[in-house]
Amino acid sequence: MKNRVKKADEKLTRYAQIEMDLVYFGTCIVLNKDYGWQKKRLKRLVDVAGEIFTECSGMDKSLVEMCQDETGIEFRNRKGESWEEKPYLSTAVWGKMQDKFYSMPRHMQQAWMIRMKKCQEDWMRAQIMASVAMALHRKELWGYSRISKFVQLVEESIADFNDDNRAMLEEVNTRTGLRYSYTQSHELVLLNAREIEGEDE
Repeated sequence: MKNRVKKADEKLTRYAQIEMDLVYFGTCIVLNKDYGWQKKRLKRLVDVAGEIFTECSGMDKSLVEMCQDETGIEFRNRKGESWEEKPYLSTAVWGKMQDKFYSMPRHMQQAWMIRMKKCQEDWMRAQIMASVAMALHRKELWGYSRISKFVQLVEESIADFNDDNRAMLEEVNTRTGLRYSYTQSHELVLLNAREIEGEDE
């Protein structure tokens, strides 16, 4: 059972990498195309979004819950479900069921964890998009209406590329001149822009 939990965790990490590509590349394309942002400003935002993503891993709250608390924007998954009903996303729901969880036999806890990790795949894009929304709110002081419009444009951009992260990476490189490298961690694969000399603002 332990190996199955590890495999589920590894699968979620791989899925998160793909979704992070799509959201971050879509973010760079939209901010350059529709808002005129250039290298340095894009890089700074990506860095802040990455920091927020990491910040969440050390907190009880999920990114979607943090985002709604900070910005008033509720991110739902592609099925239209609310995070407020999910124990792996809502501190309130988890608080009500954690005693029951910890009283379960070990094998039942592990089975629940495997199911939870599978369910989190449906929420990965919403979670990553929430980190970008919070970055725009914290760093650029964007409000509800502006962030909502931006999120819509990013989703449209991802759809235009048919969720092809390689094609989106090429578009980012061509459009902005940014190059990206991956940093492996025990948590998730985070996307970090390399330092580029002589960047435009």
